[in-house]
Amino acid sequence: MSIQRLDMLKKQLQRNGWEIKNLYSDDLYYVTGDHKQGGGELEWEITRGCNEPIVLSFSIPYNYSFQTWSREILNNIFSCTEHKNGTKLYFDKIKSEEWETNLKNWVNNL
Repeated sequence: MSIQRLDMLKKQLQRNGWEIKNLYSDDLYYVTGDHKQGGGELEWEITRGCNEPIVLSFSIPYNYSFQTWSREILNNIFSCTEHKNGTKLYFDKIKSEEWETNLKNWVNNL
């Protein structure tokens, strides 16, 4: 489930001193104030210290026609792109060593 990966990413970002500016929780767990109706991305803005904010976009398959975010849509997120350098974190199998290693390395390289 991608919601679990979003939670793992959020915790790893926080462990590394990042603050997620436009994240808030509700019944769906993850919704941003900047979501694009009918679009294919969810975005977080992260900051650390005095550094310029970085935008993270989460890719969702475009076969969804939606007006609001739902668990089904959030569970189909397959990657996260960091806009500054364009690096991607793919949402591999959650119990794999590859996922945990890639998550830590990707966040460390932000």
